[in-house]
Amino acid sequence: MTALEHDTFAPKDDGLFVASLAKGFRVLESFHGRRRRLTLKEIAELAQIGMSATQRAVSTLTTLGYLAKDEQTRTYRLTPKTLALCWEYLSNSDLHDVALPIIRGLAERFGETVNLSERLNNELVVVGRAPGRHAVPVNVGIGTRYPLVSTAPGLAILAYSDPTATKEFIDTTTIIPWTKHTITSKAEVLAEIDRIRVNGFAVGSQLMHDGHVSIAAPILDSFSGSAIAAINLSAYLERWTQIDVMSTLVPAVREAANSISAMLRH
Repeated sequence: MTALEHDTFAPKDDGLFVASLAKGFRVLESFHGRRRRLTLKEIAELAQIGMSATQRAVSTLTTLGYLAKDEQTRTYRLTPKTLALCWEYLSNSDLHDVALPIIRGLAERFGETVNLSERLNNELVVVGRAPGRHAVPVNVGIGTRYPLVSTAPGLAILAYSDPTATKEFIDTTTIIPWTKHTITSKAEVLAEIDRIRVNGFAVGSQLMHDGHVSIAAPILDSFSGSAIAAINLSAYLERWTQIDVMSTLVPAVREAANSISAMLRH
């Protein structure tokens, strides 16, 4: 095992950690975004594990039916069996069950797409989606990941997370300028998070996509008051004036998020 592998897979003082199992998951995580078919070498590089460990993990996952091999190109791809794991998560999620009818109602009311997202480390993961009648700037699906600091729902979650941990996260993260409107100053990001905490909502205007606005509100845990998720409504700015966004969309998104939070308490 290399030093990199040791640091990546073996947390200190954790005798129950199974490094080989972790490597298997890292192999599956290598198939991300547009990386649909990968060679063994590519998997090893992306998973940051040695070739021998990669071969064993890939062989095991192929035997179990989670990966399939193309004998002609000698590449591997995910199989539908991996989708079954995702579905089990959604089908056993109280958040998903409660939120989906509400975000569907919001999408039908305004004709705009509404997403439900949860935090995963330093990213935002879409776990629910209600498409609207109108087009949106990008193709987003269940499982799509975004950086927390560059999205309205991500900022809404950070605003209702532990302030000390949030500041440490912002201080150590790299902010990518997706558009000229992306907030790249860490001081400005922290100031925006403070405003969101006071106002109870986030409005991201062209943070990741030009001409696009996202209105988000957090879903809160009833005991801690911390955000467990967020919903956001996505729309083109050409369809909504700033006045309409603030007077119509913001109250509706906040009401929907508050309803989800309240229903999760019961």
